[in-house]
Amino acid sequence: MWPSIRSFLAIPDHLTGKNVNIAVIDGIFPHHPDIASNKRRDTYLVRTSDSQAVPELLAADQGPWDRGHHGLMSAAAAAGSGELSEGEYAGAAPEAHLFLLEAGPLHTPKDLEEKIGGALLWLKANWRQYRIRGAVLTVSASRDTGLLPWQADPVRRLCEELAGEGLMLVSACGNTRELISNAPAAAPSVLSVGGVIVPKDGKAEHALPYPNSRGVTFENKWTPEILAPAANIVLPTPFQSREEFLNHFTASSDSLPWGYARTEGTSFAAPMILGAAACIWEARPNWSSRQVQSALLATSRASLPIWNKLQAGVVDVYAAVNFDHGIEQIQGEGAYACWQRWKRKGLADRLRALQSGDTDKVMKSLLS
Repeated sequence: MWPSIRSFLAIPDHLTGKNVNIAVIDGIFPHHPDIASNKRRDTYLVRTSDSQAVPELLAADQGPWDRGHHGLMSAAAAAGSGELSEGEYAGAAPEAHLFLLEAGPLHTPKDLEEKIGGALLWLKANWRQYRIRGAVLTVSASRDTGLLPWQADPVRRLCEELAGEGLMLVSACGNTRELISNAPAAAPSVLSVGGVIVPKDGKAEHALPYPNSRGVTFENKWTPEILAPAANIVLPTPFQSREEFLNHFTASSDSLPWGYARTEGTSFAAPMILGAAACIWEARPNWSSRQVQSALLATSRASLPIWNKLQAGVVDVYAAVNFDHGIEQIQGEGAYACWQRWKRKGLADRLRALQSGDTDKVMKSLLS
């Protein structure tokens, strides 16, 4: 049997994300039992394309769950209950309260930018009211691959503004090895997630690197910053026919519970990191998003030689929960606050910065 997300990541049994609110942004979410409300947690559906969008409790139905498979798998990776597998294939934080931000069908780059942007705007207006601690973006919604400054991309600008307000944002870095990033993961304050290929024995030391996007952004940020399973992930897969099951690339050869199959993509690795953050907040409810993010990065399992090209380590929830923060790790000005400060400077100050010969000051003046 293939390992579950929680077993591969060795998440302590007592940490389930209980009473922590997290959000998943995607196109469509089905009313599948694995991501629906249950006795242990609430799930809310928010149709962010509606002008008056409000969270509505999402109850499970009988299917056939023939739409929104990407959204289903993303949400299940973060906080799936594993209901149809009797809990065996639960997500990283199965008792976290879920806010599923349904952006609507995402067919074109314009759809992605406008609808994902709309979901971020809903978060900006509502994350404090609903006590949402973090959100994950699992679909590409950026204008470039990280080679341009974040200020050039409206989605990344919103991400930076939200991060500056205190919301934790996580994003898949993308599955195209030749690119630096094809997602908001390139934004300086967004936690960028790559992946490893889960081996059948479930041992992290035997995991191979996933061929995800990687490289250095305009702001000199390396992506990915942290890793989670990105291949051989067992997630709910609602087959619509016996033929579809037989044609799936692994399902017919695996002995998995019906309705589950192996899949791959950083779209599903990133939600696991958000689920891991929910588990940390359960144990450390007073930690800020920056404290949780720094703990995740500082304690990720050191990159093995076979992961060298990814220059990142696999998330370690137990170590992160027990991380001792130094004061210097939770101070400092965020990217958005710095940008706004430079925008408020007068023309004379900007001209002096341009004439200073200081590369950092010149760049900040130009981008403001």
